[in-house]
Amino acid sequence: MHFENVFHSSESTSTKFVNVTVYAFAIVAIVMSAVAQADSVNSPNITLNVDTNRATATGAGAGNTSIVINTITIAETMLPEYSSGAGKAISIKARPGFQFDPTSNVTAQSATIGFNGGGLNAVATVVPSGAADEVITFSLTSGTNTAVQDIIRINGIRIRILSAAGAAGPAQTTLQLTTSTAGGAFTNQSIVAANIQKGNPDHLVFVAQPGTNQAGADLLPSVKIVDFGGNLLTDIVRPISLAIQTNPGAATLNGTTSRNSAAGLATWVDADNLNITVAATGYTLRATNTGDAFLTGNTVDSEPFDILAGAANHLLITQQPVNTAAGDDILIAVSVFDAMDNLVTMTPTDVSIEAAINPGGWPLLSANGLTKATVNGVATWAAADDLRITKAVADYRLAASGVGSPVFSDLFDITPGTATMLQFVQQPTNTAQNAFIDPPVTVEVTDIFSNRTDTAVDIQLALATAPCGGTLTGGAATSAAGLATFGTLGSDTACDGNGLDASATGFVGASSDLFNVTAVAAPGGADACGAACGAGAGSALVPFLLIGLMRPGRRFRNGFNLG
Repeated sequence: MHFENVFHSSESTSTKFVNVTVYAFAIVAIVMSAVAQADSVNSPNITLNVDTNRATATGAGAGNTSIVINTITIAETMLPEYSSGAGKAISIKARPGFQFDPTSNVTAQSATIGFNGGGLNAVATVVPSGAADEVITFSLTSGTNTAVQDIIRINGIRIRILSAAGAAGPAQTTLQLTTSTAGGAFTNQSIVAANIQKGNPDHLVFVAQPGTNQAGADLLPSVKIVDFGGNLLTDIVRPISLAIQTNPGAATLNGTTSRNSAAGLATWVDADNLNITVAATGYTLRATNTGDAFLTGNTVDSEPFDILAGAANHLLITQQPVNTAAGDDILIAVSVFDAMDNLVTMTPTDVSIEAAINPGGWPLLSANGLTKATVNGVATWAAADDLRITKAVADYRLAASGVGSPVFSDLFDITPGTATMLQFVQQPTNTAQNAFIDPPVTVEVTDIFSNRTDTAVDIQLALATAPCGGTLTGGAATSAAGLATFGTLGSDTACDGNGLDASATGFVGASSDLFNVTAVAAPGGADACGAACGAGAGSALVPFLLIGLMRPGRRFRNGFNLG
């Protein structure tokens, strides 16, 4: 039988090429059955280009051209094979990364076998959809001549690249043919080997990401130049530059930031000193082609990465103490930094504080100790720590130590607290009766830590201990700048062991030291009040004796005028 009279003429291979863009996908090499071989399969070595024959035209010069597969001829090797039985089929599947062109009808024809329910010598047609992983199937109808070799021809197959990632190279399988036969001639055969040509420079890809690193350490990224399918273009030399794209630390990219590609790769090494010194989370780098434009794009961004602080290097007081009332909480915070001034948050560090300048000479106290471990890089003495000084004096200074050299706070004052109590400053001294106590008695208004306040308070003195009785004069005064002075304080009764009480409304009072009031001596050295003075009995006689002994207008040295 002469088949050339019954088969339609086959389409010739088209090799039109246009520039396009490529994804990343490896195409499996040709695989032949180890058990049986194809009867008569025309498997031409066609050529595709990842730019010209791509499914989607993107980028300058990109095309949408299919490659036409030459007629596939299938012949049985033993009789009968296709001509007997039912439910047999021939299936053709485009390998991953390829696509049937939906604009071309695929046909099958045989002189002895019908297809898809048709009669002998009929043409069966399937219209591809162009979907990924599509299978075109022709169902066989039993033939009538078991003595003649069955020959089937399939025409009109057009394919194009859907995703040619990594597909460049010779002998890349594009179609897979499966037959279901009575004799099992062959099955699951990979047919039609294609030589996939690399395309033009299409875009950049990070081969090595910058990755999380320590501040100041070398970043070692690598960027490759690829075609639409992600195939490395080893013969392309382009200048590739790096810059910070996402910059949470407002940092600068240091070192050599631009390199020429070599064999399609731009690779940064230690000698380039590419680094970021500011610790932050979520940096990205952008690689840019600064030469002739690529098809899809000239930039690519890295994956996010972090820059971490280095080892603890030095301290800084990040919350300075301020003027504080005696006994109140002193608030201070000390932060730990690396050599590049990044806060060291990952590793706790012990920090201690002490009084570096202590004009009051009083200890620095804390409920939770003077040494604390950092939390997220900061050692903090807050209100709950009750860090305090109780002596009110100006110009204290604290020191912090633990890493590197000690650091010192600003000067600050401890001021008096709330006025709550009275306190004798100048105690009463022994004096003569009816004479002013000299030096004058003084009483101060203080906080609970005995720090003098500047509060004006009306203060009253009274004889608290007076074994001989008597009357106290000059016992009222108002404090000025926290101090009350009693310049006219005196007693009219000679007596040993007197004591004073200081009081004021709303304040805790105070008691003085004991003092003596002595009798005034008569002229000639005699005691004016006689032996009874020691018991307090003769004190009332003093004015009369003095009047009799002194001339009118005469003044004692103690200030009393009896004339």
